[in-house]
Amino acid sequence: MGRIIQLNCQGAYVVMCELGECMTEGRRGIALLQDPYATNGVVRGLPGSFKVFTDLGANAAIVASDPNYNCVVVESSQLGVCVAVEVEFGRLIVAGLCGKFSEPLEPYLSYMNKLLLLAGSSPLILGLDANASSSMWFIKISRRTSGYQSHSRGEALSEWVVAKNVLIVNEPSEWYTFDGPRGVSGIDVTLMNLAADSDHNLI
Repeated sequence: MGRIIQLNCQGAYVVMCELGECMTEGRRGIALLQDPYATNGVVRGLPGSFKVFTDLGANAAIVASDPNYNCVVVESSQLGVCVAVEVEFGRLIVAGLCGKFSEPLEPYLSYMNKLLLLAGSSPLILGLDANASSSMWFIKISRRTSGYQSHSRGEALSEWVVAKNVLIVNEPSEWYTFDGPRGVSGIDVTLMNLAADSDHNLI
């Protein structure tokens, strides 16, 4: 299968179109999206052959570029979406969440607890717009992430990561994970369970 990409689309149609081209030409098999462009709850701008699964508010989405992928929705709610994908090495669980800054982080942590249980021994890769800052995911301080609330959320998520023995995939980079008219930040986090660690090259 193609590799997995996580992307904060900033609600932009042009980003969706460019993503479709990238996944088609660059063999990115699965995308974990936050804030995709959507109208009436339907994600727009991607090729019609792509399989798209969203949370109930279309704030997060899982996209599979290959129509032959066997994908089954495991969980979908206002908090996120979780999909099981049958790939060459077996069953892969992928999930996307978009934690709004105006909402408390705790319900999302509880939801991620549920996803860990649902995944069991299967590899789980989770893309999260955490709206939280922490050195654990190599965040660079910006005008969007310098407030107390962002750091408080980052502490809560960091404690959850350690308690659940979950791995953070983010690596140091000169680039921000979010860069748009509303500012720049590094509040998007990619997580995986230990079962996915041997398949780290997928990401």
